[in-house]
Amino acid sequence: MGSRRKVVLGGVGLCMVLSVGFPAQSRGNDSADQPTAARNQAIDADFHVDTFGVAAGQPINSGFVFVDGVYLDAPYTVTRRGSGILVNDEVIVQPLPEWPLPTPEPLPTENPKVPPSLERTTPHQHPDVLGYIRTKLAYIKANYPETELSTRFSEALESLPCVERVKGGTPTTVTVEWTDGDVTSIRIVPPARASLPMDENSIRGRLDGERARLEKKLAKGKGVFYFSDGGEINVSKNRIEERLPILFDILASDQSTEKKFQAVRETMGWQVVKKDGYGSTLVTHFKSSPQLEARIAELRRKNGPPE
Repeated sequence: MGSRRKVVLGGVGLCMVLSVGFPAQSRGNDSADQPTAARNQAIDADFHVDTFGVAAGQPINSGFVFVDGVYLDAPYTVTRRGSGILVNDEVIVQPLPEWPLPTPEPLPTENPKVPPSLERTTPHQHPDVLGYIRTKLAYIKANYPETELSTRFSEALESLPCVERVKGGTPTTVTVEWTDGDVTSIRIVPPARASLPMDENSIRGRLDGERARLEKKLAKGKGVFYFSDGGEINVSKNRIEERLPILFDILASDQSTEKKFQAVRETMGWQVVKKDGYGSTLVTHFKSSPQLEARIAELRRKNGPPE
């Protein structure tokens, strides 16, 4: 099972792995060697299956799915398992960190100050670091327009002594290099303008809606690229069939990583994909499969030689 995609179902919250207590899962870990039934049983409790149940769709043979650069073999079965969503065995929507949900903290009325306890050597998972990030982001969301969130949040992070640098990102994501050597992406979700219902039925309904939307995309033959920082890129059927062979050649080549990033941006028009930021795993973790190679060969026959 790969890295989990993060989403926020409502309210104001900090949407990243280190804030909700889920360890980042990397490919090639021991759980991948466990039988499927054993792995499913092991994650049922984390996914709150007893409360939300399971809803699985029918296998879909069309479309293309990549998760952090790794191609998933079709057919694709999109499953809502409890409060999470999976494509085949890959988690693309992270389950709720806990259920029942805790009572939301009130929005801060005063601009939070950097805790005096923080030093350059303070680990980025220290409670004082996480607490400051949560309250600072909540304060910024409550007091500034959405267009300023990324800039103001980056400035706040740069004021922390345990931050080496803010490496950039997108209007919704900030990537941080910490002095302890770790690099994390913090997703800045749009501020909640009104409280959203968070009861069991509404959460189940919204997740089922998300599952149905993904099934519709795949049924239409679209390409969907997921990233563990919460990002997602959707590509129309015509464009993915036209461009995927070219993208494949770039990612499978022996070019330098920097040249691959440049070629991806030029070929796909994805200016947001950067080496140290959003979508970087598409290049750094690309992994093909015999099925993908066969589908690429079929697209080449269908499209003819490139113009």
